[in-house]
Amino acid sequence: MPQLSHAVYFTLKNRTPEAAAKLVASCREHLTGHPETVFFSVGTCAVEYDREVNDRDYDVALTIVFESHAAHDAYQTAERHEQFIADNATEWTKVRVFDAVLSPESMQVFSLHQRRWMITGKKPVATGVAEARAVHRRQRDGVGEGPRVRRGIIARVGAGFLPAQPPLDDHR
Repeated sequence: MPQLSHAVYFTLKNRTPEAAAKLVASCREHLTGHPETVFFSVGTCAVEYDREVNDRDYDVALTIVFESHAAHDAYQTAERHEQFIADNATEWTKVRVFDAVLSPESMQVFSLHQRRWMITGKKPVATGVAEARAVHRRQRDGVGEGPRVRRGIIARVGAGFLPAQPPLDDHR
């Protein structure tokens, strides 16, 4: 089933950083934690990006991804959403809403290791559970200087991924 992205751009009457921060806080208070929300993000306009293609006619941007259209529809009539509108509607001059259907094929969620790989260009040493267990066994048995394993997270010591951690005990 396709997910639904709900992106909202608010232009405020009072276009100060303080007014934007107040609306961001209200978004966090009223619009987080709704049923079947898979992603929530709110922030202010990145005014430092001043390219021709950047639309900067807003102060606060909100993005919520819902598991389904039904979840989005329930959110629209939820008491906390209605309260958010009642508390803040007098503060904005324009609200633009962009709802988009997200195809399951286009969804990409990156793990911590994948993000670090993209940033640093260094591929993580171990990525699967079986490989992590093998690395842990080698380290426990004193065979080689492999990556360290802690709570399912793999780190290559000194490679810039994560700080070195002591190996796990078999009793955990």
